[in-house]
Amino acid sequence: MSLITLILLAALIGLTGGLVFLPRPEPEEVARLRPWVFRSIMVAEWWLVTLFLLLLLLDAQELRRFGLAFSFGHWRVDLAWAVGITAVAIVLGEAWWYVGRRRGWSGLEFIRALLPRTREEKWLALALAATAGFCEEFLYRGFAITVLGQLLGSVWLAGGIVVLLFALAHAPYGKLGVTSALTAGAALTLAFIATGRLTACIVSHFAYDCYAFFASRFGTTNTHR
Repeated sequence: MSLITLILLAALIGLTGGLVFLPRPEPEEVARLRPWVFRSIMVAEWWLVTLFLLLLLLDAQELRRFGLAFSFGHWRVDLAWAVGITAVAIVLGEAWWYVGRRRGWSGLEFIRALLPRTREEKWLALALAATAGFCEEFLYRGFAITVLGQLLGSVWLAGGIVVLLFALAHAPYGKLGVTSALTAGAALTLAFIATGRLTACIVSHFAYDCYAFFASRFGTTNTHR
């Protein structure tokens, strides 16, 4: 295990921990600055992934070992995993939304404020879904599980830790965001461990984010008392 790889892992864990303490702006402010928020997240994630990829290449690491390998011979398997994970994520996401509304979980109004309204915002949301699909899956599934699995000697233990880290990375979205990320992250982690590739994870993450932005009931305002 090279020093560069360990530094990158520590940086990812540190950044994730920092997100837990990131102050969440008011929904009204988020709604007003929605395009800026989308662009800022995309720039931050692509900058971070680019830095990771460059340092790994300079460290003579093969990117295939981090799941960045597409195989036409396995496209049916990857597609099946992607469809299954997306279906699970949608069902659980809607279930957590229902539970969250009834119990008044934090993050509901914040998530509503992030939903795109204008044509420009919808294009930006689509780009953000693609960004999160690749960047977050590479960082948490491809990189973190691979490195932690090597350090701990158990890919399953590494996967469990990464599921928690992935959930904490969604702390700015409140309890609803953390809970949804916890269950969806578990399914995504299972797919990566089972296939050794990020293909299904990236496709599923992108598809679910598109659903959340454009087709979910997350924008509904009715609540249960």
